[in-house]
Order: sequence, then C-alpha cells, then structure tokens
Amino acid sequence: MDCTENCLALAQGFAKERELLWALGEQTRQQVFLVLLEQEDQTGGLRVGEIAQRTHLSRPAVSHHLRILRQTGVVRLRKTGTKSYYSMNAETAVWDDLYDLLGRVCAVVHRAREKGAEKWT
Repeated sequence: MDCTENCLALAQGFAKERELLWALGEQTRQQVFLVLLEQEDQTGGLRVGEIAQRTHLSRPAVSHHLRILRQTGVVRLRKTGTKSYYSMNAETAVWDDLYDLLGRVCAVVHRAREKGAEKWT
C-alpha cells in the first residue's frame, strides 16, 4: 500500500471512529468509564448513584455521560424492573475496530521513525 492509499485508509478509519474517540477523550467520561472497568463482575453492572459516589459527580452528570458512552457502544444498559444497571460492553466490535485503527497508526509511525533515523544518520 503506498503512502496515499495508507493515508486515505487512516482518514477513513478516523472518520469511522471519530465519535468513539471523542466520547472516550473527554476526562469526565473517562472517569465514568474507568469506574465501570473496575467492576469485578461485569455482568451485574452499577447504578447511576453508585457511579456518582465513586466519581464524585452529580447523578445528572453521570447519566449524561453514560448516555454518550452508550451511543458509542462501549457501555451497555440492563434494566430490571425500574432499576437500570450499566457496565462496560466487552462484546462489541467497537474495540476491535479501534485496536485495528491504532495498530495501523503505530505501523505508520514506526515506518516513519525508521526512515527518519536513516535520514538523520
């Protein structure tokens, strides 16, 4: 794959993952997401109040950030009666797509580093 094709493929990958990168790039959402990642039992989930206590955020703020994380597919919701439980969604292809994109970026950076090292020696 030549440089132009590679750059085009990366641009398409970034466009596809833009919403996910934006969602995970915000510090408060990272806090909420990290609380969900710390759960030992991913099947049970946490309620908004529990996440609010652990992050020191208000319940409305937690709900807002959970909604955004759910839209990107990295957080899932399970309802039991009137109660809502949130957990990290480990079963989604979003993680594989993000991993692939970052792997392609790293490959380009490594090739550039090798070429740059040759140039500077």
